[in-house]
Amino acid sequence: MSAAALEAQRLVNEMLRWESRGAGDTENAMRRLGNRHKISWRVFWTLKYRAPKDLFVSVFEEIKAAHKSEAERQLRKVQHELQIAESNGVYVQDLADQVEALADQLENRLAKRGEG
Repeated sequence: MSAAALEAQRLVNEMLRWESRGAGDTENAMRRLGNRHKISWRVFWTLKYRAPKDLFVSVFEEIKAAHKSEAERQLRKVQHELQIAESNGVYVQDLADQVEALADQLENRLAKRGEG
């Protein structure tokens, strides 16, 4: 299996873990991700269950872009949850610091990959 196929498989598995709502929701998660990013849900299915020997560059780039978008979406969701908790009077400074560190990590990794 090529390095691109392995990386795409890792990215897809991570996105499915974020998107899935529990046991039995994997195919629905694939469809939601496919609809959101204009990628056939079959691409997600193939990378999840039947990793190809090789992968078209265009598909790999679409997967990378989708993963970047999903990572940013997850970060926004956590930041929103922190805002809600803070507005309810919960002390969240430690968590806010951790989220800020994660945001910096994400930004650095994307910059290293040339996507930032």
